[in-house]
Amino acid sequence: MIPGIKRITILSHGCSVLTPNVKKDDMRILSPKGIDQATERRGKMNYPDFGFAICSGMLRTLQTAEIISGGKAVTANVPELFATPEPDDEKDLEVLYHRFPNGPLRTCQISDATGAFMRFVINMANQISEKLQYGANLELDIQRVLIIGHGVYVAALGESLYRKRSEVLGHHWIGECEGVSIFFTDSGSPCTLETHFD
Repeated sequence: MIPGIKRITILSHGCSVLTPNVKKDDMRILSPKGIDQATERRGKMNYPDFGFAICSGMLRTLQTAEIISGGKAVTANVPELFATPEPDDEKDLEVLYHRFPNGPLRTCQISDATGAFMRFVINMANQISEKLQYGANLELDIQRVLIIGHGVYVAALGESLYRKRSEVLGHHWIGECEGVSIFFTDSGSPCTLETHFD
C-alpha cells in the first residue's frame, strides 16, 4: 500500500430505493432508513474524519460517503467497485452476486467455479490502489480514506487490502453501512483490522 495512508474504512452503502421516475439501478437513492443508517454509522465511529472518499459512482454510494464523511472528503469514482471490465465474467459475477449479495465471502469464494469473482476482486483492489496513488500524486489528504461499496464486495476488498484471511470477514453477512477499517503502519503495511458490524 502507499506510504502515508493511516486508515482505510470500507463500508457498504445504506438502504436504497428507486424513485418513481427513475428505473436505472445506478440512480437508486438512499431511503430515509438509509440516511439514518449512514448518520448512525458516522456517529458510532470514533474517527469520522476522512480526507479522501472512493465510491462506485452509483448515487447511493455517493450519498452514503457524503453523510459519513460529513461532506468534507474529496470524492472519486471507481466503477470497478461494482462492475467488471471482463465481458466474459459479467454473467458469472451477476449470478454469484444475486445468489450471495451480502456474503458470506467464503461462500462466494467456494462457489466461484470460473474464477470470475477472484479476477473481479484483484481488479477492484488494483483500481483502488491506482486511485489512491492518483490522490497522493495530487497531494490530496489520503491519510484517512473512506470507500463505499456493495455487499460482499466490501468483505472481499477488505480482506484483499488487509492481505490476510480474516475469519470475521469470511463468515459475516455484510449489512447496510457495515464494513471494516484497516490501519496501516508508517511504511504502509496493514497492521490492524476493526469491524463495523451492527
